Amino acid sequence: TPRSFLIYNTHFDYFHRTPLKGFLDERGIDSVVIVGITFPNCVLATQLGATDNDLRVGLVADACTQVEEAGLRAMQNKGVQLMSVDDLKAFLGCG
Repeated sequence: TPRSFLIYNTHFDYFHRTPLKGFLDERGIDSVVIVGITFPNCVLATQLGATDNDLRVGLVADACTQVEEAGLRAMQNKGVQLMSVDDLKAFLGCG
């Protein structure tokens, strides 16, 4: 059965002052896929937080707003895997 978890955050980086890293570690999760609004703020900050925490990171650019090509290139240079919504659906087995 699918479960939902809510982690409240007041910062751009969802790893900053939240239990997210511990939550992932407790479950043996080593990868995250990022989607969201304001690519230059929350998306970028969370990507940096994830890579700083040694997580593998995927980014669904077409599920983000205000995407900048230079920002996407910079993320790829840090090892972020760019994917489309369709790529993610296929990976998750729901598309």
